[in-house]
Amino acid sequence: MFTKKELGSFIGAAIVLGLLVGFDDGQPVFIVNSWLVHVISVIALALVMLLLYTLAQRVIAQKFGGSVEKSLWSLHRYSLKPRHHLVGFGIPLWLLLPLIIALVSGSKLVFAGVLSSAVVTIPRLRIGYKLFGIREFERAACLVAGPLSMMVLAIIFMGFEPSPLVLAARYLAVALALSNLLPLPKLDGSQIFFGSLPLYMFSVVLAVVTLLMVVHVNAFLALLLGVVLGATAVAAYWWKTI
Repeated sequence: MFTKKELGSFIGAAIVLGLLVGFDDGQPVFIVNSWLVHVISVIALALVMLLLYTLAQRVIAQKFGGSVEKSLWSLHRYSLKPRHHLVGFGIPLWLLLPLIIALVSGSKLVFAGVLSSAVVTIPRLRIGYKLFGIREFERAACLVAGPLSMMVLAIIFMGFEPSPLVLAARYLAVALALSNLLPLPKLDGSQIFFGSLPLYMFSVVLAVVTLLMVVHVNAFLALLLGVVLGATAVAAYWWKTI
């Protein structure tokens, strides 16, 4: 299901996110054994959540006759000129950006946009479609499933009794949902944004409103409010463009 390169990317991303989120184990006294168990648990949790994130995208991608491939987010071009490329693995943004944001914010913010996505066509699954390749809207619909799946997971974790590991899981889910909706090159957010602006607007408003309101009202009302405001934003956009 996953290639060795993809599994390596998942493990590398999980280690970075696990260390950033799990570094503070919430204990008043630092105990090495307890801290190590907590960090390893958060790394394992991050790995599972990254796999679930990708599986959600792949389930939707299969409906459109494609699949989603993952790799660590790196910068391979240092100029607008096509011939200017960095050699090797490029600049590891998946490592540098989360570390810089954590340092600047005093570890209060975690940037979880560590994996880039590529939606590829599977010819045998595209039989019956008018176009051979996956369209922009279909690509956006595939990729938005990842952030929205993490939004749902964050809401589910809200129902658990608070503990250091549960709090880390909530934080990870929220960070994965919101970070990957940012329209940064190669991340899911940019591909959703350019694939379907209405879908991007709806998903951003839905995720932000739901995750902000779920701590004040029950999950159903928070989700309902997110859907209503998301639909309102899309309707306003269509009204202005007509």
